[in-house]
Amino acid sequence: MQASTTAAQQANLALVTNVLSSYARQHGGRPPGHACELIATAGTPASAFMHNDQQALPKVPVAGTDLQQFSTSPPSSQLALAQAAAGALPAKVVAHRLGDFVFTYHGINFNKADRGLWIVVLAPEGPQVPQPRQVHIALADGTTTQVRDSRFAQALVNQNALRAAQGLPPLPDPRKVTHSQPAAAP
Repeated sequence: MQASTTAAQQANLALVTNVLSSYARQHGGRPPGHACELIATAGTPASAFMHNDQQALPKVPVAGTDLQQFSTSPPSSQLALAQAAAGALPAKVVAHRLGDFVFTYHGINFNKADRGLWIVVLAPEGPQVPQPRQVHIALADGTTTQVRDSRFAQALVNQNALRAAQGLPPLPDPRKVTHSQPAAAP
């Protein structure tokens, strides 16, 4: 069961990473203001943002609505809602959540970024969700990697050293970023 879960997690992360990287290429290296824009502009299915529980779409808040309603809205409404979601993020946002993913790309220009910068972390939200043994991470070069949970704290220290060298603020533990509490720089 663990092997099939890991394969499914890697496939989901790869899909989200490819769509995000493609978006950035099409926008001069700039990522979206909020990840929900990937649904509005790239046609990414909302279910791609929920790894384990497709029934949870109505529980995921997005710009005053939920992910289910957002995904079934007309494209013009989706774009307006995506802009509202981006505008609702803190001024110095460093990470925000959409479904099971935490997007850590804020401040990164994909055309100039160090290839090892984290852009997305698969981190299901909630105390009822068992924490995986592996944390799945997408990098700025479009690849994905895994870090054993027991080594994640050190990986985060290393990531924050890389971010500091790139002039980016540090990330908190992405697994603790919630829909209602995006992470912002001090």
